[in-house]
Parts: sequence; structure tokens; C-alpha cells
Amino acid sequence: MKDGVAQVALHAYRLVVRKYLPDDFPALQQKYLADWQKPFRSNVKVQYEYQGQQGPSQSLDGTPND
Repeated sequence: MKDGVAQVALHAYRLVVRKYLPDDFPALQQKYLADWQKPFRSNVKVQYEYQGQQGPSQSLDGTPND
């Protein structure tokens, strides 16, 4: 189910376009095949490293937290 959310979102989008903009559906299909299919089907790998808290904590605006 790694790409299940993207598949559900695309399916819902297609249903809405078919229902409310049926003349635009062929253009959506072409756009998907040309620009979106490869990124949606590619595997994205994310690597991160957490080193813990360094020094006193700060809020988002830069002021120290007590």
C-alpha cells in the first residue's frame, strides 16, 4: 500500500474531471502519461539522520524556550 494514497487521489481526480469536465478528460489523460505517471510510479527513498537536541531549545521565531 506504499502508493495507495496517490492512487486514490488520482482516481478521485479522474472521477471529478469525468463528471464535471468531460471534454477535458482526454487532456488530463495525456498530461498524466506525459508528466505525472513516471514520478507517481517511482520509488522515493528518504534518508535522514537525527542527532538529538543541541544546546538550549528555541521557538520558531528564535526566542529561547524556558
